[in-house]
Amino acid sequence: MKNNGKHILWEHVNDVYTREKRRSLYVTDLHCSHINLDNLSKMRVKLAVQTLSPKVADEMKISDHERTSATQEYISACDKF
Repeated sequence: MKNNGKHILWEHVNDVYTREKRRSLYVTDLHCSHINLDNLSKMRVKLAVQTLSPKVADEMKISDHERTSATQEYISACDKF
């Protein structure tokens, strides 16, 4: 998907999770189950809510603001919805 000519990618969320694994104190609620989805976890609304949360968008803003700006906007819109 694209927004204003910039890509909205799952890779951006995966990058947040990768950075999160290296920290001693977590900034977001992302865990392995949020990234590696199976048929059962795809149905868990809680995982979607935690993935599309302001915490994830804020972490993207701090680490990769320009590259992930479209994904940040998408997450913010989903959170408001």
